[in-house]
Amino acid sequence: MADPTYPCNRHFVSLLDGVPQTVAVGPDSRYQLTAQHVADHWVANTVGAMVASPANPTGTLLTAEEIAQLDQVCRRKGGALIVDEIYHGLTYGVEAETALAVAPESFVINSFSKYFQMTGWRLGWLVVPEAYIELKQSGWRKTSFSVHPLRRKRPRWRRSSRR
Repeated sequence: MADPTYPCNRHFVSLLDGVPQTVAVGPDSRYQLTAQHVADHWVANTVGAMVASPANPTGTLLTAEEIAQLDQVCRRKGGALIVDEIYHGLTYGVEAETALAVAPESFVINSFSKYFQMTGWRLGWLVVPEAYIELKQSGWRKTSFSVHPLRRKRPRWRRSSRR
């Protein structure tokens, strides 16, 4: 994944027993991973590359051609492309195309929270290639969470003795 990236992405990889690897990117690549970055930094235990379009924290977009090139490198190396599209649709003056249009075997992460302005909610979805559905279902408990049952109860409010 690119560095800079959304800080929690490293933790999500660790949660799934992976070892996150970041690649320093800069203005020359619009703070995005390129196919060349992926090819140059792929090592024996690499299983995929993760990008975001629009990217967090930079807001830069990948073109359909760039996504297709990233997907080709990942598949040639025996891995998968993961595309974070959580800010998809929040662009100005340009349309953002989904990665699925050019990389149908990629994993795509998206969310209702940003697009529908659901501040504080973390409600989203993951599009998974058919070959990985069983694997995804076995890891589901690690990546799903909800509010603890004790927190769901209505709080009892006390009157303050101060006036």
